[in-house]
Amino acid sequence: MYRFFKNTAVCIFVVISLALLGNSRVFAEGDLNDKMQNINMSGMEAGINIGEALNAGQEVHVSQYGSEYTDIWLEGTYLYEEAWKILELVNKERAKIGVPEVTMDKDLLYAAMTRAIETQIDFSHTRPNGESCFSISSKVFGENIAAGNSTAEGTMRQWMNSPGHKANILDKDFSIMGVGCFTQGGIRYWVQLFGNSEAVPTDERQNIDTQEAVQVITDNIQCQMNVGDPYRLARGEKENYDGKFVLLNNGWNIAVTWILPSTIEWSSSNTKIFQVDTLGHLTGIKVGSGTLSAKLKARPEIQGTLGINVYDPYGLENVKNLKAAASGKNKVFLSWQTAGNAEGYLIYAQKNGKYGYVGMTTKGITFTDTKALDTDYNYYWVFPYVTDQNTGKIIPGPCEKYVYAKGIIPSVQNLKASSVKGGVKLTWTEQKDAEGYLVYGQRAGGKYGYVGMTTKGTTFTDTKASKTAYNYYWAFPYHKDNQGNMIVGGTPKYTYGRAL
Repeated sequence: MYRFFKNTAVCIFVVISLALLGNSRVFAEGDLNDKMQNINMSGMEAGINIGEALNAGQEVHVSQYGSEYTDIWLEGTYLYEEAWKILELVNKERAKIGVPEVTMDKDLLYAAMTRAIETQIDFSHTRPNGESCFSISSKVFGENIAAGNSTAEGTMRQWMNSPGHKANILDKDFSIMGVGCFTQGGIRYWVQLFGNSEAVPTDERQNIDTQEAVQVITDNIQCQMNVGDPYRLARGEKENYDGKFVLLNNGWNIAVTWILPSTIEWSSSNTKIFQVDTLGHLTGIKVGSGTLSAKLKARPEIQGTLGINVYDPYGLENVKNLKAAASGKNKVFLSWQTAGNAEGYLIYAQKNGKYGYVGMTTKGITFTDTKALDTDYNYYWVFPYVTDQNTGKIIPGPCEKYVYAKGIIPSVQNLKASSVKGGVKLTWTEQKDAEGYLVYGQRAGGKYGYVGMTTKGTTFTDTKASKTAYNYYWAFPYHKDNQGNMIVGGTPKYTYGRAL
């Protein structure tokens, strides 16, 4: 089965993480003001157009730059423990050149954590909603970002080996900082934010699991299925892998973000083959193929599909040529073709609307249900099975179709008519469980109807049979139920004869 394991991703991306460093130096005061002015003007101009859309009844979000955005929900962990390790390493480097220490600032710490989750979506100094990284807090005058390294020490080596990042870390004008580290269990995204205002004390050191939304420019959203197509799923398996529909990182196109599964609408093209729940967990039902569809609930036009192949992990074949036949009072006889690799067979039935276990066999390809209904049809399924060698559990295989029959006496065999003086004599083979036989017929020129009955053998003579034309006959076995009601058996082939 193809799977995208989170811990595997770490190993892959650490190798190339050196190329994924970004730094942004403090703007001069005039430059920063000009930039903010441009942002505001752009937002106002675009806001006019969007306002027209709102008047038309369309709900549209607008970023500061005037772009439409969508909330993308993520699940992951803020690693506050790693943030303090980075702070310690930064101050060690600053001490080497006699630069005063920086202090962890509460506002910048939270802002850096936010930027870390944002770089999970867009690894750049531009925020996913199109704004500058400096918009995260008025205290920010410098930012370093990194991704892929799993330790604080490794990440610091990355930054210190890059002149731009190193300059931010050692800048004597910076007195406060915040550090962010976010992960979804694989790649870690790291952020340093620097400032020069008075520090707001904080001692937040405990890692926090989170589910939260990040605003992303809608046009920048690129989603795809993140597993091999077709995806192989074992029949009977209930797998908990939900990272199938992912968001591509705009700043690092080989990295992906696991979208919170509950914000995705999942569907199966054929629920008889496989099923999918609201969190994207698949269950293989029957050997076959289908298509998994996923779409963002907030933006249904953003969607993806994935072929699903359900296979039998034990190599069990379908039960084929399943047949059911009436076999006597409250009896139905089942037969089928041998299924490959089966150790035995489980028989299930639906009677009076209730489905349940009937029996099993390990000694052949037949089974007789001795508790079958005689007044209504019984519906049967036969499943091959094997025993799991590790757990000892019985693992059922597939059944191609169901069959049905009533628990009545089969039709009489060898029904014959012979001409005798004064009538037509009927004979047949005795049927097990029969308490008697009903004879119906159609005499020459007459209508089909009751002729007679017998409880003392397998013969009957029709003394009113026509001598000049053929008379047609049917003989039905019967038994009585617990209430004394007569239950008529199967319909035989007719026979015919004339009286002498």
